[in-house]
Amino acid sequence: MTSTDKSKKRGLGEHWLLECYGPLSKYNEDQLGALMRKAASAGGATVLMCHTHKFSTQDHSSDSPEHSSQPQGGVTGVLMLAESHISVHTWPEHSYAAFDIFMCHGSDPMAACEAIRQESPDTDIHTSHVTRGDQVPFDTLQNDKRES
Repeated sequence: MTSTDKSKKRGLGEHWLLECYGPLSKYNEDQLGALMRKAASAGGATVLMCHTHKFSTQDHSSDSPEHSSQPQGGVTGVLMLAESHISVHTWPEHSYAAFDIFMCHGSDPMAACEAIRQESPDTDIHTSHVTRGDQVPFDTLQNDKRES
């Protein structure tokens, strides 16, 4: 692939995964909803809706020892964006939270990641990044915008 070909393949969006170890894992539904909204705002995204759910011990009850011996109470949440989504799932018993930020071009997912990082400096956060739709030629994307 030539450098000209590479420049035409920019992708449809960016997908960031945040592995969080520490205080963010203890956030409740309201705190996580507010944090996802703050991240979306920092990234210049448009919020469509937010839904969170707190799991209780009863949600995870079973006869298996791993469920009965460990406290539960994690939260899962999704923030639907016009540009895609931000989601979270927490495991407070492991001091772990997983955030997933997927935003299309025109928004800034790195700024959204940074808003989460700034929220809890004591949380150890590891990030990974994937360009989504990176095989879609950029010229095609520009033509699609002109036709709509």
